[in-house]
Amino acid sequence: MNIPTRSRPSLPCLLLTLLGILALTASTGLGALPGAAISQNPLVLLRVDLPGPSDLQRFAESGLPVYAHLFDDQGQPYLLLPADPDQASRLTSQGFFVTVLDQDAAGASYYLLAARDAAQLRQAGPGVQVLLQEGRQALVKATAQAAERLAGLGIEIVRLERHPLVLPLERPAGYPTDIDPDPTVQEMIDQVLAGSAYNYTAGLSGEFAVMIGGTPYQIFSRYTYTTELIQKATQYVYEHFEGLGLPVSYHYYNLGGIKRNVIAEQAGYDQMERIFIITAHLDSITGDPYNYAPGADDNASGSVGVLMAADILSNYFFDCTIRYALFTGEEQGLVGSYYYAQSAYNNGDNIEGVLNLDMIGYNTLGSDPVIELHTRPSNQDDLAIANLFVDVIDAYGLDLTPQIVQDGISASDHYSFWQVGYPAILGIEDFSDFTPHYHSTGDQVETLDLAYFTNFIKASVGSMGHMGCLIYPGYIEGLVTDLETHDPIPAVDVLAQRSSGHQFLIQSNDNGSYFRKLVPGTYAVTAEMDGYLPFTTGGIEITTDMTTTLDIQLQPCHILGPEFTFTPEAPISGEPVTFTGSIDPASVGEVSYAWDFGDGHSGIGAQVAHTYTVSDTYTVTMTASNCAGSVSIAHPVAVTGTPGIGLSMGSWDAEAAYGQTLTEILEIGNSGEQALSWSLVEQPEVPWLAASVTSGELGFQERQEITLTLQAPLAHGIYTTTLQVLSNDPDQPQVDIPVTLQVACAELAGLDFGYDPAAPRINQPVIFSGGVITGSLPISYTWDFQDGSDLVFLQDDPSGEHIFSSLPAAGAYFVTLSASNACSPAIVAGKELTILPLQVYLPLVQADAP
Repeated sequence: MNIPTRSRPSLPCLLLTLLGILALTASTGLGALPGAAISQNPLVLLRVDLPGPSDLQRFAESGLPVYAHLFDDQGQPYLLLPADPDQASRLTSQGFFVTVLDQDAAGASYYLLAARDAAQLRQAGPGVQVLLQEGRQALVKATAQAAERLAGLGIEIVRLERHPLVLPLERPAGYPTDIDPDPTVQEMIDQVLAGSAYNYTAGLSGEFAVMIGGTPYQIFSRYTYTTELIQKATQYVYEHFEGLGLPVSYHYYNLGGIKRNVIAEQAGYDQMERIFIITAHLDSITGDPYNYAPGADDNASGSVGVLMAADILSNYFFDCTIRYALFTGEEQGLVGSYYYAQSAYNNGDNIEGVLNLDMIGYNTLGSDPVIELHTRPSNQDDLAIANLFVDVIDAYGLDLTPQIVQDGISASDHYSFWQVGYPAILGIEDFSDFTPHYHSTGDQVETLDLAYFTNFIKASVGSMGHMGCLIYPGYIEGLVTDLETHDPIPAVDVLAQRSSGHQFLIQSNDNGSYFRKLVPGTYAVTAEMDGYLPFTTGGIEITTDMTTTLDIQLQPCHILGPEFTFTPEAPISGEPVTFTGSIDPASVGEVSYAWDFGDGHSGIGAQVAHTYTVSDTYTVTMTASNCAGSVSIAHPVAVTGTPGIGLSMGSWDAEAAYGQTLTEILEIGNSGEQALSWSLVEQPEVPWLAASVTSGELGFQERQEITLTLQAPLAHGIYTTTLQVLSNDPDQPQVDIPVTLQVACAELAGLDFGYDPAAPRINQPVIFSGGVITGSLPISYTWDFQDGSDLVFLQDDPSGEHIFSSLPAAGAYFVTLSASNACSPAIVAGKELTILPLQVYLPLVQADAP
């Protein structure tokens, strides 16, 4: 939390950016906002007052970047910006009231200083030039080293950065007014417990260890510039959101190294593009933040408000999207929130409201429980959020005294959203009763007013509940039973899918019953359980506050009587055997079949064919499976031998796409009593077929696998060859295996061409080259040079030379190249060539001397 003040709030209202912070990755989304470039002429620092209602819009049209968009103590806006004398003069001539604060702004670094005691500002010391001081705040020109020294003295520093001016966006959220207590929102509020608020805060402020990554860890500081501590703190809240089932991510930025915010999202249903954010800063700081910076009030309290809101709201349905954002880098100048708000703006996020919680736990014992809600002056969207917060406090009788302060204060992360036009408010403890432990090691959980703290969170949760997007659910219930025994079935997954695509998973309890609240709408309901057929039904209507009953009966699966047959009944080696599986017709459920042929090979399907290459007796096992489980049966299959060679393949008919690679296994076996010598040849030999082994010798009942690789040619058509297996088998010295390959035609795509030189002249040879990126051969190419010459027809390669020699004059000519093949209509590419005149060089003639 940056130091608050009740004095003139103009200077705190500024866009906070640290110099040199760059977008880290594409996930940060930090594109540049539009804006005019800074002049290279000598610069001055200007204050431009905007008293008229149209002045802000008029200034925005200038495109000049600014340092800050501020408000004076009367609520009138003004700007701080760098400008050259010409720009300053033009602004004056356009009726703006311009004040020069610094005559030499070129290369200057400006900072906002804020202190709890104005006397602290007098410690600024060398290297710091005070340009403007108002109470406990000052605008200074300083070196980076001097500014860092001031930070060490307990003075808040904010470096001002130039940025394009963004006008407030008109995003009316339509918040309800004069609300009445709502039982559902009351249910939410009642879940905010003081014990939970205390425990969360104590864990975040290092009072005791918390579980992070499954290991106890004590977070005794959340200082952004630490490495392990801030990483652990962000991991802790990340895991908290993750445990609630919320999609969560890190939002990265660079601040002296990689830093990260934590963003969780509860997506809305029918209006998910409308976004509401509840946020707080997670980081803490003290005079020695590396060693101990508990930050219980500043700002574990606000962070706990966000965590508890997520705990509660995530159990309810909202039509709009809720984001839970915990930022780091706030104590260094709202850096984390600045980059996130910039990213949201550049992404076009429709953020309709931001509730920022910062220091919501301290209240002097016995004092009036005042809370402050800060908005921009006269901003109706901000004011609508603040009024809703006040109405919730009144409607639910919370012991808080809210005060709406329209001062445009910039001392916390809501200001980053203001700078890109989003409505936002700051919820904070009473500035007149401000914690005395600010930015000190004394900022511990014991100093907080737990009742005040808890009520602040209740009001925050209630405000989110009343923002206008709460969905009042309907309900579905039923009993899941066995269709045959009528017994209840526990642990059944019942899935209700809304017509919008949203899914809700329910599981039946030990009694077989299920119950769930659902977003109103039309649903399809499915139920699945091991051992049963799936159940599905549609058109189930869910209505607000109504309960729909859907009893589900699941049909149990059965699998009975597996059996298989094979033909021929007395197979010989090298002969295909057809196996056919079946089960008892009384079985229930779709069946799959798996086969083990007993020779190291397997198959899938109710009917399969297999060829044994060696005579033997094989145990064949068929396994039938369905939702009831698996059953198996085995039979012996006696394969008798032939005099010698046995082949697993009689032919190979293949279909392939253009350029596709296929493989197949050919097995050769020897059923003869003598050694079998064999060789493999192609007739005719083709380049598109290869074998891993082409010859060998097999002993009795030995076999060998040969991998055949087929590489489809780049031209369509039907290709054939014959594999001839030659051996010393006297009965089959040659066995032919016909191979047929059909290659599908691929359409042409990516036609283009180029030429050289780039600027040819008349009678100069021009080299044309080009072609298609993909497509089956043969390809016919046609050139048309538009110079009156005959068209040129080429096959497959269109490259060649052309001379523009018959032109009466130079000029521009549109050259086209067209291509076609058997399965593509002609595609055309064209380019305009400029033919330059013929260049004639005259000989040099030396003039006679005068």
